[in-house]
Amino acid sequence: MSKKSVVENFEKQGRDAVVNTFGSKYAFIESPERYDCWDLSGQTATNKNYFLEVKARQCVSDDYETALCEVKKWVHLTRLAEKYNADIHFVCTYLDGKLYSFPLNELPILDFKQTIKWVLDETCYEEDEERWVRKLFFELPMEYGKEFKIKS
Repeated sequence: MSKKSVVENFEKQGRDAVVNTFGSKYAFIESPERYDCWDLSGQTATNKNYFLEVKARQCVSDDYETALCEVKKWVHLTRLAEKYNADIHFVCTYLDGKLYSFPLNELPILDFKQTIKWVLDETCYEEDEERWVRKLFFELPMEYGKEFKIKS
């Protein structure tokens, strides 16, 4: 199995974890665009729109004190929130069966530490396409996320 297939499968597992955990309360629509700033969207029973960016982390939830949210993603999600009067959430799934949801609309995100990291430009790439770039991230303190146990 290629590295690209492994990563795509891991990302699908992250989306599936969200759907399995909250699917009884919400109906989810998967983003039709692979490189969009959101992975899942929908509408609550009270007709409130929402967009979720899901990150499947390859660590346990207490390995780090913060979750990294790319500033560029936050900017795009914020624009969607304004355009569609929507809630936006940054969701991280972890190998220890936990999921953290950060309600970006409600957080004092501009007060959070920002950091620049060298990361892969794309997480899903062919072996010979690997390219590293510097990206700006918000460090979201874990205590600002709501913890859930992932349902199978």
